[in-house]
Amino acid sequence: MFRNVGNGFEEITGEPIVQANNCSYGSSFGDFDNDGDLDLLVTNGYCNSALANILYANQGDGTFEDVSNLLSFNPNFCSYGAAWGDINNDGFLDLMVANCKNSTAGIENANTLMVNQGNDNNWLKIKLSGVQSNSSAIGSKVKIKATIDGEEVWQIREIRSQSGHAGKNSLVAHFGLGNAVQVDSVVIIWPAGGTQVLENVNINQKLNIVEDISNNVSRITLSESIRIQISPNPIAPTDSSIQVLIESDIQSQNSRMMFYNSLGELLWNESISINQGSSLIAIPLSSQDLSSGIYQVVLQIGNDEIVAKVVVP
Repeated sequence: MFRNVGNGFEEITGEPIVQANNCSYGSSFGDFDNDGDLDLLVTNGYCNSALANILYANQGDGTFEDVSNLLSFNPNFCSYGAAWGDINNDGFLDLMVANCKNSTAGIENANTLMVNQGNDNNWLKIKLSGVQSNSSAIGSKVKIKATIDGEEVWQIREIRSQSGHAGKNSLVAHFGLGNAVQVDSVVIIWPAGGTQVLENVNINQKLNIVEDISNNVSRITLSESIRIQISPNPIAPTDSSIQVLIESDIQSQNSRMMFYNSLGELLWNESISINQGSSLIAIPLSSQDLSSGIYQVVLQIGNDEIVAKVVVP
């Protein structure tokens, strides 16, 4: 287990997650108790002992507690994948576990579905539908801000086609809100390059949001001090690179530029420096087999991003 400290990672050695002596296969994060942080289920298999799965509750301070006793069914047999999703639409994540044989001659165990009994914490669910992006919105990022226990908290979910070995969480982005009374901001970053922002959103509901394709270039929290221009756009099959012109009133030595396809797959990324004035970055295309679609160029500075879409006819 490694904690991201901004300019690198530090190994965490004292947590129960890394002290467990199991043959682990799958893992899946989800906020099962709706307190505003991500908890973790780890599935175990193909060992002679210690096959029961482990549920870790996030304590909100970077530490985890083994709360496997909360699982209503957790026998000592082999499991592979796991996935979280709200099957009964009550606002709490339920849990599906794919079980398996522990040996070739072993018993084929049925899969396990456990329904979350819930609590008094609040929640928000967001279902995205892509238009220029893929219809399932895979590759999208959803950020929300709410005040939980008196603190402003940002949370983020990425819509992915897989969330762990042999398992995939629901495509509905689920956020636990604790005692928050509203969601101040919802920010959706689409794979095709657009960004949508909602404010003062009611809690305890499911939002169905369709991609707005009216904007070509969008900004999350970067100030107006940075502007980017893409050329050529659209891209011709003979073009060897994309030229990204950055006009900036600030200087940054710790920036990154990324290039994604319409599925949200990262095709190219590189650390860059931004100077005051103009900077020109070339994204090479010669090694890319670009099919028709909408791509995105992302300029990242710290926790802020500018996203621009690029069209391949």
